[in-house]
Amino acid sequence: MARYFADIHVHATMRPFHQNPSARIWDDVVKPENCNNIPFPAKVAGIRRKLATFAQSNLNKAIADSGALTVRTIFNVLYPVELNMYDIRNLLECIMDDEKEINLGRCLSGFPKETIEGNISKVKTNQEVNYLEKLQAEYTYLVNEQKRIYNEVYSLEIAQDYAHFQEIINSSNQKIAIINTIEGLHCFIQLEKYSDFLKKEYIRDVEKENSVFFQQQLQNYTEGINIVKNWGKGRHSPLFITFTHHFWNFMCGQAQSFEGVMETLVIKQQEGLSKGFTLLGKKVLEMLLSNTNGRRILIDTKHMSAKTRQEYYAILKTRYPDNSVPVIASHTAVSGIKMLNNYNIMNTGEPSRVGHYFNPWSINICDEDIRMIYQTKGLIGLLFLPERLEGNVAAGKRLALEIDEKQKQVKELVRNFLAQAFHIVRVCNHKDAWDLISIGSDFDGLVGYLKGIDTFEHYPKLENMLLDLLENLQADHYTGATLHYPAFTVKKYKELMFGMSSREILDKIMYQNVERFLKRYFHDDYLLRGVPNDEPLMII
Repeated sequence: MARYFADIHVHATMRPFHQNPSARIWDDVVKPENCNNIPFPAKVAGIRRKLATFAQSNLNKAIADSGALTVRTIFNVLYPVELNMYDIRNLLECIMDDEKEINLGRCLSGFPKETIEGNISKVKTNQEVNYLEKLQAEYTYLVNEQKRIYNEVYSLEIAQDYAHFQEIINSSNQKIAIINTIEGLHCFIQLEKYSDFLKKEYIRDVEKENSVFFQQQLQNYTEGINIVKNWGKGRHSPLFITFTHHFWNFMCGQAQSFEGVMETLVIKQQEGLSKGFTLLGKKVLEMLLSNTNGRRILIDTKHMSAKTRQEYYAILKTRYPDNSVPVIASHTAVSGIKMLNNYNIMNTGEPSRVGHYFNPWSINICDEDIRMIYQTKGLIGLLFLPERLEGNVAAGKRLALEIDEKQKQVKELVRNFLAQAFHIVRVCNHKDAWDLISIGSDFDGLVGYLKGIDTFEHYPKLENMLLDLLENLQADHYTGATLHYPAFTVKKYKELMFGMSSREILDKIMYQNVERFLKRYFHDDYLLRGVPNDEPLMII
């Protein structure tokens, strides 16, 4: 079988779904018009330039010159955008009228004006919140896309289990296998008013099992989880779900994900930062991991606060001492921090990036997270976002390159990506740690980007860069003096390859580790009966 790319965190449906019902997942999405001509405040304009407002994961970008698809496996993220994204801070509202506010949303997201206008209105007029309707609609859009052939030859299909996945992958190099996932448990929340998110009584009530609000939300979550576990007669149930996202969702604390102007002027993210699980969240966790109410839905720890992750690992060690529930971090980077309790966010905030090669923030995985993922035979999806990968040492190294040498800047970011992979292996100190690492791009997740490695069409170039870096290992002299990150020597790099060739390592990252994970967990023996498949992956 020909090599291909697998990506375990892609918002492939989000932009076309929000454009209009007839938009294709394969096609380029129309970029927002006239954004360069709108006189936004200078700092706001800077935010717009950093975000990818163009389509990154439209599937036609995965078509190679040969006609074959370079990306064959996509874990597609179904995600009802949180209304909190449209609830900008009062300070920013003072310098922007309604029209500019709508245009800001349109130019940041790439969504149509009508969508932005409607969501801003829901926030300002304090309307009812029901994310489940949007979630259902996006899933239905994806199901309908299965029935449509692109350019008479290309198609996609939602994989129902590992055997079906293999059938899709082996049938044609012009077909993509889709695995359903969900981002954020806010998708099951139902509230009478948007302002109820921050109602102090409700924030307290999620710890009181006998309260009316607790029981109402428990019923909402029970119904929502039952619905998604029965998608496609139970065969399209999401493989995993992120427990939280950017904002408080009554389930658990989230890690800080916004910074700079976005954090200080635009987005209200404070409620819930760095908390642990709520009592309601623990009940919902049980329902998701249960296999008595349909297939088990695994938990993606991305966006969980450090405290929530600590509590989650303690729960797994108590209830699943055989490590039968894998820990997943689907679109992340490594922090270089040793332990989760090294974070003291409530008192000191997120760590400074000064003196760090990797970004040390708690939204990234620390060494303790890595060891837990290794012990449970989980999966890590590394992304390419400069703001997530880089501490100021790495950012300074990349930005010191000439502006017109974008290719060199891209390679410097890819070098960081590869250093992250080696760091994961160094923490585990075992050859099997290479089986954990995959790609989780977060394409079309309304995030930043680096031009030259920002769409599916760049994956072949990524493959060549990684192969070149692996074949021509260099000591990282500039990392030696940085905090938490001892420099790699060429000798240490080679030791951590454990006798494998560059090609073998790259194939694992590109697609084999995803196949290995699906073979182990994506079948009814595991999802309904808790029995993973421990047979080794057959490499052809």
